[in-house]
Amino acid sequence: MRFPIRVKLALLITLLILLTMALTSVSLLYHERNTLTEEVQKRGAAMLHVLAENSKEPLLSDDDLLLHKFVSEVKKSEAVVYAMICDEQGRVRAHSDFSRVGQAFPGTSGVKIQQRGLLVISQIKDEGEFVLDFAEPITYRGMEIGTARLGISTQLISETVMKAVGRILLITFLSLLSGIIGSVLLATYLSYPIQRLMEGVRAIGSGNLHYQVKVTTSDELGELTRSFNMMTESLRKKKLIEEAFGRYVTKQVADEILQHPERISLVGKRQEVSVLFADIRGFTSLAERLEPEEVVRTLNDYLTLMTKVVFKRDGILDKFMGDAIMAVFGAPIFFPDHPLRAILAALDIRREIGALNLKREARGLEKVEIGIGINAGEVVTGNIGFEERMEYTVIGDNVNIAARLEGLAAEGQILISQSIYEEVANVVMVKPLDPIRLKGREKPLQIYEVSGLLEALVERTT
Repeated sequence: MRFPIRVKLALLITLLILLTMALTSVSLLYHERNTLTEEVQKRGAAMLHVLAENSKEPLLSDDDLLLHKFVSEVKKSEAVVYAMICDEQGRVRAHSDFSRVGQAFPGTSGVKIQQRGLLVISQIKDEGEFVLDFAEPITYRGMEIGTARLGISTQLISETVMKAVGRILLITFLSLLSGIIGSVLLATYLSYPIQRLMEGVRAIGSGNLHYQVKVTTSDELGELTRSFNMMTESLRKKKLIEEAFGRYVTKQVADEILQHPERISLVGKRQEVSVLFADIRGFTSLAERLEPEEVVRTLNDYLTLMTKVVFKRDGILDKFMGDAIMAVFGAPIFFPDHPLRAILAALDIRREIGALNLKREARGLEKVEIGIGINAGEVVTGNIGFEERMEYTVIGDNVNIAARLEGLAAEGQILISQSIYEEVANVVMVKPLDPIRLKGREKPLQIYEVSGLLEALVERTT
């Protein structure tokens, strides 16, 4: 059975209060009983001493009437059960119960509690009642001439203790009631931020990263709430970063970057990649013939199409350049078959644009063609810029070759270099073209036009 935390806190606080009150009550009662017993003993000892001192001369002069008067006065005191004067032979000369006068005192068979000089205090049972018996010898000039005895009922102590128990129980009940109410309020106060945090966790679990918990305290719970809000804000920013990455790179690449942020630095490294450039042919003149809104719509349609295809083949979108894109395959995550991925992306782009042009023609719009250039080779990959603003890209001569091939490509053409052809010669159909001479190179560069895939690979790569 599941109990809310406020119930657990309330029960715990209540139990602590109950335990504290119980220990306090036992301690108070013990102290009360000891104090009362000590006071009764002092009172009895004082009364008995006065009785013994006053009884000396009457006892010597056999003035039993005066002795009886003294005994009767003592008996009037609260809780006194009996008072008596015995002579040196142990015969009762005066007793609060006149019927016992003249009898021999039978002695006591109680338990001695303590002895203070000549005074002896014992606990006896007199006619079914527990009594504190005080006995002190009566002396005259160093000679014992009799004994004074006094009995005080212990019921006085018990009644006083019971009254104290009643008061303590009332105080305990009121304290416990106040404690229960206070503990419920305190538990509710303490559990409220925890409940809000639980609601926040559920909200985050359901995808609501804008949820913020109101900070209501300045203690540790308040700090925990502020930390939770900071965590939520951090998760939201991370989500935004992931979404932003998703617009430039594939999810696989974004996950790799987010899992290893320490790799994001201004340090470059050499890596084998394939670089693809794709550009809309005749877009400048087309833009002059269309309304500005249609120009933007057309550009967005084609750039979106090409970007999706690049992501499908696990490439990254390096940059937009007007109506052209630059895509990289094999970085930052290396794929051994990056040349084939680039070729497949180019074929997909050409096919998808053909389908899009059919839709445009059906709407009475001009079709748009593209040219694509691809090259493979070693480049320098990494972040370029400064610490606050950097851009991941690839640079090098092989990037320039890919850009040059794209510039030479006619409408619908896919041109590749010798280096990438050597990697995909067994899977693509190509048509050799005349070598081209590039600035800064002594030897002409052999180029090829890609017409498609070998039939055996069409189904496996689509």
